[in-house]
Amino acid sequence: MQRAILLSMFQKCVSQVIYLLTLLITLGLLTNCAAPVTQRPAPQVNPLATIASSATPLMLGNCGRKLVFTKRPERVVTLGLPATELMLKLGLAKAIVGVGVVNNAAPLPELADAYRALPILTKSGGIPKEALLKVNPDLVIDNQPDYFYDAQQGFATVAELKTVDAQVYTLSAKCSGKADATVDDLYTDLWSLGKIFGVGEQAKVTIKEMQERIDSVQAKVKGLPPVTVMYYETGEGPLNIAGPGAWQDVVNLAGGVNAFNDLPESHIQVSVEQVAARDADVFIVAGDTADDLKTPAERLAFLKQTFPNARAVKNNRLIIVPAAYINPGLQNTLGVETLAKLFHPTAFQ
Repeated sequence: MQRAILLSMFQKCVSQVIYLLTLLITLGLLTNCAAPVTQRPAPQVNPLATIASSATPLMLGNCGRKLVFTKRPERVVTLGLPATELMLKLGLAKAIVGVGVVNNAAPLPELADAYRALPILTKSGGIPKEALLKVNPDLVIDNQPDYFYDAQQGFATVAELKTVDAQVYTLSAKCSGKADATVDDLYTDLWSLGKIFGVGEQAKVTIKEMQERIDSVQAKVKGLPPVTVMYYETGEGPLNIAGPGAWQDVVNLAGGVNAFNDLPESHIQVSVEQVAARDADVFIVAGDTADDLKTPAERLAFLKQTFPNARAVKNNRLIIVPAAYINPGLQNTLGVETLAKLFHPTAFQ
């Protein structure tokens, strides 16, 4: 009797198992049990497909603003070299209808020809309101929002651009009040522009190139004691120097540390005595050549004359660095490579 009951229970269990197997097969959920389960490769679909391929508008956040794109921008104005270089690197020169040049900064050699062919609307930084609105932009890309949209300077404000259906994208590292910027912020911009313009593969390639070059430097300086660095911009009393900010990450990646990383602002004034007290191992001199500033060579000479007993001066560890090397942008890789060789020369012999 007991055996019959057990047999009946077994048959019911078998029936239930068969039913479940049939259901799983029908739903396509049963996998091959002969081999370990492995994750199926993602479909080879560009995650940054063109906006036109989707009926849903592209929405993304940027520096506290919400941007909405229903089509690829066709009339772009770039303010500052870093913004312009990003567009050129992604193969988007034809979409640029105007450029604002700051400090006559030099573009990457491979982008120089394309850069020279662009329509320059101003060589003094911000573009006057009338000149900017005249080209009827649908997107303006900048790297210094506190300046480029200042009405007191005669520039169009973000609100005014919005009234003519022009959106504003600011490079992520330069969002107002952002003191913890890193090179990773530039990768965010590349991905974002890849989405906006449907050039995701080029964005992906560019990010990979930058990461590989920086990783190569990091491998060489790994484990070495970091050198202390002061970044000097201008001024002779007080001195304008750089506190925390995007430039600091370039220094960190190169094996250095900002001697003034405890300051509350990214650009700040300090006394001659404060600079002498910190006694940084290396002095970096801003390489821009704005008309209202002394030349980089004159600034370097001032540091040598003012701080003859500083370690940086005694050991001749002063360098003039193009602003583009440390200002958030594609040239950050050159900045990391150049500074690392100055900070740790034996690691590159």
